[in-house]
Amino acid sequence: AIRLHLASLVTMGPPLASPGTTSVVRIEPSVVLTMCDSYVRRGEGVSRVIGAALGTRSADGARCDIKSAYAIPCHERDGEMFVDIEFHRTMLGLHARVNESERVVGWFSCGTLEPAARALAHEFFAKETAGGAPVHVMLDTEFTSARAGDLLRAEVGETVLAVTDRESGETQSAGGRFCEA
Repeated sequence: AIRLHLASLVTMGPPLASPGTTSVVRIEPSVVLTMCDSYVRRGEGVSRVIGAALGTRSADGARCDIKSAYAIPCHERDGEMFVDIEFHRTMLGLHARVNESERVVGWFSCGTLEPAARALAHEFFAKETAGGAPVHVMLDTEFTSARAGDLLRAEVGETVLAVTDRESGETQSAGGRFCEA
């Protein structure tokens, strides 16, 4: 099988500090095609697509191989993001019948994704991911990146969710801390 090695496509970030953190991500070309296809087929008025990334991790967690993916229907309303969890569970169950060794290792996004929406999606996939922090694979669908290597990026990180002050009702924005893999 032909493998697309992200390390040759992206500028490597600083080394990740904690042991067992994913630092190398390999993506099958079919996953990139799935990402592109899901973005092209998105509904009218939808600016982004997210989906599950499935694959395996090395025993030490340093390498992640993303072998397949599927888009998950989602929409936003009044600043909240809604993900069709039942669709995700059904697709994951069907996928497990075909390939038992692959698990959810992260997620992908195509199109613009606000930091708050990214944090919420990352938190959702953190609960779904087996064996480490979820890998977030991003595809620049607008081709605004200066170099071809920046069109596809993978990051591993942790979620920093929004905090609401009970007295004032003020919400501090959600976000995350990520390192490129």
